[in-house]
Amino acid sequence: MENKIHASDQDRQIPRYYYEVTNRAFGKGGHYRVAATVYLTLTGHGPSYIGWTENDKVRIIPICIAYAGDDGTSLNSAVLEPGAAMSGCEPVKPIVEWYG
Repeated sequence: MENKIHASDQDRQIPRYYYEVTNRAFGKGGHYRVAATVYLTLTGHGPSYIGWTENDKVRIIPICIAYAGDDGTSLNSAVLEPGAAMSGCEPVKPIVEWYG
């Protein structure tokens, strides 16, 4: 999960994180597996795709979720309800519950 507040993405930031995790050894001969890439922002906008390769775009499909309501100040109970997410983004509560 990338928690992005008042900051810009670095070049290929999400793919670099993804490959760092999936190439890290786990247990006896295995590697970590990424169940989902969640991009959490104040408004629910997606990550910057600058520098992403076609392979990155195929392997990494970010789930964009809104951190706050229209005022963009804080996570509150209204944002946690299913109807509160911005168009094209997932609400926070079901994502957190499902991945938790």
